Amino acid sequence: MAMLNERLQDLSVIYWLKNLYPSGVTIVEGFQQQELVVPSIALENKNIMIRPFEIGNRKGLEDRYYTLDVYAVNKPQRDEFTYNLINELQNNISVYNYNQGFPPVYNPAQIGALIVGEIRSDYVKVMAELVTQLYYRATVHFVATYNPA
Repeated sequence: MAMLNERLQDLSVIYWLKNLYPSGVTIVEGFQQQELVVPSIALENKNIMIRPFEIGNRKGLEDRYYTLDVYAVNKPQRDEFTYNLINELQNNISVYNYNQGFPPVYNPAQIGALIVGEIRSDYVKVMAELVTQLYYRATVHFVATYNPA
């Protein structure tokens, strides 16, 4: 069964992150549920909003809302990851057809792009008395509109 286009978009963001940080950073999809490995970045796809685009056409523009949770060893590392993500998101994210073979052992065909619009970052205070492993945390929120090729 072929993956839906929305799933291909999610996988494209995951592999974009893995290419951005090829070693030394753990990339996970969804909320960190296993033991926290620092540094790591977790992708959470928040929601989808479809808005009308053309009169007479039921197909609308699809806005995707994502959150990247950054877990770092110290403040400079957290800031570096956060600033790097903000800068790289401004270049948009290519979406690939992973239905051609998965996991991708070659370069699948590009089927579109996520055009990143709004980007926002927040720092999250981690209370030392509440966690066993001290780390520094930030979130990068972004909204992207899928643009087919």
